[in-house]
Amino acid sequence: MQHARQVHGSEAELRGDRGLGGPQLDGDLALRLLSVAQQEIDQPLARAAARLRVELADQRLDARRQAGDHAPREARVAFDLLEGRPLWRRNYGDLEASPLLHTQKIFVGNTEGAFSCIVRTTGDQLWKYELPVNARHKGIRSSAAGIDTMVVFGAEDGFLYALNADRGTQVWRHNTGASIVGSPCIANGNVYIGNLSGTICGVDLRSGKPRWQFEAGADIYASPSCADNKVFIGTSGGIMYALDAMTGTLVWKTDLGSVINSSAVIAGDVLYVGTLKKMLFGLNIVDGTPVLKQEVPGRIKTSPTVARGRLFVATDEKLILSFRSATR
Repeated sequence: MQHARQVHGSEAELRGDRGLGGPQLDGDLALRLLSVAQQEIDQPLARAAARLRVELADQRLDARRQAGDHAPREARVAFDLLEGRPLWRRNYGDLEASPLLHTQKIFVGNTEGAFSCIVRTTGDQLWKYELPVNARHKGIRSSAAGIDTMVVFGAEDGFLYALNADRGTQVWRHNTGASIVGSPCIANGNVYIGNLSGTICGVDLRSGKPRWQFEAGADIYASPSCADNKVFIGTSGGIMYALDAMTGTLVWKTDLGSVINSSAVIAGDVLYVGTLKKMLFGLNIVDGTPVLKQEVPGRIKTSPTVARGRLFVATDEKLILSFRSATR
């Protein structure tokens, strides 16, 4: 299984004409977050998204009122996508990680160090795993990755954990040496992750034994992306690295000039990533050469995504921007 951020097929045909022009900013689609979209987004879906935002705010307010000051700040909520009505709501503690949908179950960790497996249709908990020897209450801010009957995630205690997805039992854990906030990437029979001391690790998926280690020299908040037998990851020092997936040796590195807070999306042979200096970059995955450098309104803190042959990027100005292939 390749990591979810790798994109193939027609959706990967984004660049059109090569060179620093790259995709052009689509002025017809700069959407206020969760507002009614324009022609590229189905109108019923956009209306549902707006209703969902209001409903989610109401749900959180009701939960706080009912539970008083001891209420957790977050709850896991499932919504009907088209109608925006809640299907179920469960309290799984304070959540900062995104949920993983794998084998028709939901997997998510909380800031108290508990990792839960949840029934997708009802929200009921199937099992819970708690970080061992967690007297200092280290949390889980890393979203999980899954393959077959295994789920893998990182934690603030510095360990990378692999659990049996059916039973919740620990398969292995690997100490990376510093807190992990990014999400792992699974590819080539390995798991790849970076930590807050700037260490990037390649770990055997089945055994948890280390394959290689690379020191990037700066904190890593971003998640790695995998493609073309390479691992791509950015650092708080503004460097985007490409490493050989099997050996961890440096293939190339490119200085983007500002903190890279999110993971990259790979479309064809171009890697797209944003920085906190309000810049969107496209890099050739073969040698790291820039093919796109585009200033955007707002810092990019989340990963770009690809859909319908377009590249979508969110900024902290509450904007979603759409890029399309350049026309000749």
